[in-house]
Amino acid sequence: MPATIYKVIIPQYADWDDAITVTDATSGEPLDLTGYTAKIQGRAAYTDTSPLFEISEVVSADGYIILGTDGTVKWKLKASKTATLAAPAEVVWDLRLVAPDGAVLRPVEGTATVSPAATR
Repeated sequence: MPATIYKVIIPQYADWDDAITVTDATSGEPLDLTGYTAKIQGRAAYTDTSPLFEISEVVSADGYIILGTDGTVKWKLKASKTATLAAPAEVVWDLRLVAPDGAVLRPVEGTATVSPAATR
């Protein structure tokens, strides 16, 4: 199943909170994400070796991802990390999920516009 293209705005010097619901490609029902691992990375270009940011379901100083039994994926990239992003800028990003059986899904991908902040 191809990833859904999702264009977002990341506010510089503010938290970026967002969420999606992941569904089964065959039934259309929400996936139970129990036991899955998750990672979101953003890069200036797909070919860059180092991400500008990375968050996972492990809470870190940069943010976190929460996976639900109802297919929900909620994430937060904290203001302390968005403050390090150049703005205005375009960033490519995606969400990668790994199922307990090792199957890999990339349900959403896209571009993010880093919106510059006047107040710091």
